[in-house]
Amino acid sequence: MKRGSDVGGQQHIPIEVVSKTYVRYSYDYHSLGMIETSTRWVRREDYENFKQKKTAMETAESHQKEQITEYLRTHYLEAWMSLFTEVRRNKKAIWSRLRELGIPVC
Repeated sequence: MKRGSDVGGQQHIPIEVVSKTYVRYSYDYHSLGMIETSTRWVRREDYENFKQKKTAMETAESHQKEQITEYLRTHYLEAWMSLFTEVRRNKKAIWSRLRELGIPVC
């Protein structure tokens, strides 16, 4: 395998060779209130494993949220909505009703 030129004391491998084994992975993070993007080269195999696990986690999380939502809807929605049967459908009226019930509002 022929290596690229020596720059700054480091050998550089041609991009064609690197891209067979590695992929570029970018992610966003916060630094001092700003969103920054970082890009790294990671082994292709590691990246594929990461994507599979991330997909599995997102699927499980989504399923869990759906189950919680359905449980809350089934057990509490009707009772919650009944608290507002006599209330006009605007923000001020709803917040007044919440205060009457002793539920803290922002």
